[in-house]
Amino acid sequence: MAAIALGLAAAGWAGSRDGGPVVLGVLARPVVAVGLLAALAAVLSVAVLRGTRARVVTALVAATLLTALPVVHFASEGAEVTARHPAPGRADRTLVVERATRVSAPPTRVYVEQGSGLAKRRWQVGRFADDLLGARWDGPDRIAVGTADGRTVRWHTVDLAPDGRTGAPSPGG
Repeated sequence: MAAIALGLAAAGWAGSRDGGPVVLGVLARPVVAVGLLAALAAVLSVAVLRGTRARVVTALVAATLLTALPVVHFASEGAEVTARHPAPGRADRTLVVERATRVSAPPTRVYVEQGSGLAKRRWQVGRFADDLLGARWDGPDRIAVGTADGRTVRWHTVDLAPDGRTGAPSPGG
């Protein structure tokens, strides 16, 4: 069981890293990991302990799940996608703007998704406080991100590599 938990944690970590497979990043969410482990514990307890003891263990696992899942869910970082923009001339790339729904997270994240299905990867463009004005495509391989610092408005461009990897932002006009 511990080996499976470590395997889920490693897969989630790999998926949540910049350029990691989006499908593995789902495992980094605490509510998903706890749910998978609890379901596995319930199945193992029923398989190992048959009869009356199995019912008691299953009831205890279910009670733990009903208590733990809401706590883990509200403690985890949540986000809502506020914009999805397909790249011009590139059906495999999408610019995504995501606003945090929990106080503990950076308010806004911008990233590029490239690929589809199980091969889809996510590359971070940036994390922003309340200074993000917008993010848009400035060509199939370039993104423009607008920020405001007091009264100053700046647009930065970010070039993308052929695999979707983001480069360092450069000041634009």
